[in-house]
Amino acid sequence: MKRLIPFALCAFICALPACKPCKQLTTDATSETRVETRYETVFVPDTVLIEIPAQSAERLTCDTTSFLETDFARSTARIMPDGFLFHRLENKPQLKPAPFQKPVEKRDSIVYIDREKKVQVPVIVEKKIPKWQQFQIDSWWWLLGAALLSLIWNFRKPLFSMIRRFI
Repeated sequence: MKRLIPFALCAFICALPACKPCKQLTTDATSETRVETRYETVFVPDTVLIEIPAQSAERLTCDTTSFLETDFARSTARIMPDGFLFHRLENKPQLKPAPFQKPVEKRDSIVYIDREKKVQVPVIVEKKIPKWQQFQIDSWWWLLGAALLSLIWNFRKPLFSMIRRFI
């Protein structure tokens, strides 16, 4: 019990020099956000494939020559047993490229921030430390040394006997 009182006194003395942090003040800042979106249509040149349907054309003539033509065609001609020339033209089904203007929509968003809403913003205010707190900060190491010396003094007999065992 004799040794417990000085130990508790040293612990209490060591806890005294604690200091608190600076206060935080709050100020009112305001902000409001709105978004403006714009849509724009731009025409871009592009190519589309158009399917050409199968077509056929026939011609019957008394002449020995006949001529039929399309862009994508197959032609056959023959003379019939009765003396007529038979001419047949067939188109092959296929895709034909054709240029056109493709509409492309562009979207543009602009964010506007207006300062109107109240928002709590912490502001750290630094101030001079009072003399008592400065003394507590400066005396910390002295108090720690005094507490260690007090502990060593209180427990000197068990410490010396333990040191003698190792020597």
